[in-house]
Amino acid sequence: MLLNDVLDEYINLEKEFQNILAIKNDLEKILNKYLKQKKEFIQYIFSYNNTGEVVQNSSRLLDAINNLKKCLDQDKFQVTSYQREIFKFQIRCNEVKIKLFFDYENFIKSAETFFEKVEEYYQESKNPNRAYIMMDSLDEFIKKIEEVNLQFKGLHSISEVLEKRNKSNLDPEIGILELKLFSQLNLNEVIAALLIIRNMYEQLRNLLETKKEIEIIKIETGSLFSKLLGDKTIMAMISGMLMYVAKDLYNSSLNPLKKNEIRRKEFSELLDLKVKMQNLGINTNGIDKKIEDINNILFDASEMLIKSTDKIKVNDEVFKMKLPERTELELDYKKLGQQLDYKN
Repeated sequence: MLLNDVLDEYINLEKEFQNILAIKNDLEKILNKYLKQKKEFIQYIFSYNNTGEVVQNSSRLLDAINNLKKCLDQDKFQVTSYQREIFKFQIRCNEVKIKLFFDYENFIKSAETFFEKVEEYYQESKNPNRAYIMMDSLDEFIKKIEEVNLQFKGLHSISEVLEKRNKSNLDPEIGILELKLFSQLNLNEVIAALLIIRNMYEQLRNLLETKKEIEIIKIETGSLFSKLLGDKTIMAMISGMLMYVAKDLYNSSLNPLKKNEIRRKEFSELLDLKVKMQNLGINTNGIDKKIEDINNILFDASEMLIKSTDKIKVNDEVFKMKLPERTELELDYKKLGQQLDYKN
């Protein structure tokens, strides 16, 4: 199956997910209202325990408890409606003929746990203790929805890049990166690899204040081969990073005592980001910490890519690594780095 077909399949699945996003928005309003009332409730408990105004504070505490209950009464959960939308999404997921890129089982489990806790709350005469448990499960359910949503957005970023393929002649400011990972990658790993490269490019594009976006002009799945266009300086930097890490990992297998801090320092010196910024006329005052953070992000991203294969080709150079075992690339926004800018 071609990468475009895979992306189309995921984007069609995302359409069904929009109804769940609408549920998330409704549930967040309920949760926020509840948390506000809960904070007030806790404040009155603290006040009651620390003053002698027993009668006055007891009255306020009772009001706070009632407000907490009313909050959930007024916004009674439409569980049947929520379950219907989750069920429709489950059916659609089961129809997809490719491996799902998100943690489907934990997502569904969080939904089922929330529905179960809502039922227990109303069955037990709205026991306040059950309310805490129910709202904790709601908070977890909302987080799982957002995780899936972020991963859908990541796929959109790849889809948008593919749509912007450059069909015209290259100008002198455009650089090319040809990358081949020789290990057999599944389709999710291919997408993950493209997201990692895009993230590396975006980190440098924002730092060096470059307008040119990265574009994919050729891609083959299986053992990943990609040909990408972008700002000439940045593409040269990414090529250099990947070559350095490939050589470094090979040398580290020969010299395992080489400390990680030294490897990162050498990587930072190779990039020399501060000097590159100064050469472009960019103010670098007070930016050392930001540069250090970006160096670490780029180092980790490069290493993640290289460790996914025992052999890599960067432009015309081929590198073989002596790794105990290859590390599978995961389409997980947490592991790819939350620095991914999905809002472009």
